Amino acid sequence: PATATSPAGLFATGAPEKSFILPPHSVAFAYDQKDLYINFSARFPADYIIQKGGEGDGARIWPTESFEFWAHVGGKRVRFGGNVAGGRVAQTMPSLPLKVDWDYQSTVSHQIDDTKLWRGKVRIPLSALGITGSPVGKEISCNFARTWAGLAPVGTSSLSENPNYGDTKHFGTLRLSQ
Repeated sequence: PATATSPAGLFATGAPEKSFILPPHSVAFAYDQKDLYINFSARFPADYIIQKGGEGDGARIWPTESFEFWAHVGGKRVRFGGNVAGGRVAQTMPSLPLKVDWDYQSTVSHQIDDTKLWRGKVRIPLSALGITGSPVGKEISCNFARTWAGLAPVGTSSLSENPNYGDTKHFGTLRLSQ
């Protein structure tokens, strides 16, 4: 069985006081013996223009409406990212392809109040995050971020309020507990 966390709040990077004026969005994490699962959502206002980006592996992710999951693994930074259209990329920084079997699903649904709800589901093997054996009690140094390409100017949000959310000194710790 997977163990889940409560949805985490995301800060408006560089301007945490603006966090509550961003459209509603959240992220939650869960895991089982083999994989880390990330579910996130964002509700776009009716007049929001969604920058979808390209589809498939290696598609143009930035600067479109996108997510990034960063982790610090074995002294290296890894990044998993995806956009609304379902495009995805996995990299070992600086920008080298990461060969790992991971999944990303993206859906956008029109809501009764004319908003649009983007939901993303991500599955990353724990082994790609440096975790082998029982995951219970292990920790992942990481950050989750969103690019709001439809805002003027473009905005970002992450688990850290620092706009340099890919820098390991701004990562938090995800503890895998029972």
